[in-house]
Amino acid sequence: MHGGVRFAHDVEALVLDPCFRGSAVEADAHLLGVFVQWHHGFRASVEDIAAHPDYRGPDIVEAAARVSREGILDARIIGTAVREGLFDGQVLKRVWHCTARFGHPATDR
Repeated sequence: MHGGVRFAHDVEALVLDPCFRGSAVEADAHLLGVFVQWHHGFRASVEDIAAHPDYRGPDIVEAAARVSREGILDARIIGTAVREGLFDGQVLKRVWHCTARFGHPATDR
């Protein structure tokens, strides 16, 4: 996308991961004036990611282990790691790629 985004004009809906239900992210999303939808979510264990070290590399498996909470990763956990500057943003983007690729729908929330 090039140029500015006008939510009321350019966005039909904002689709959030269910890990953000009841959070400040959800509250802020409702202030944008667009429909808020939820996808099924992605949640992965470090073991899910470690089983595929060649997908994004062993350094990404290590980063996933370091930022996980009790061995679990989701969008909220990874986002917190981004804001805290725990790793380079590109490393955490790859952790997210692995979470989405090898994780499972977050149906237990």
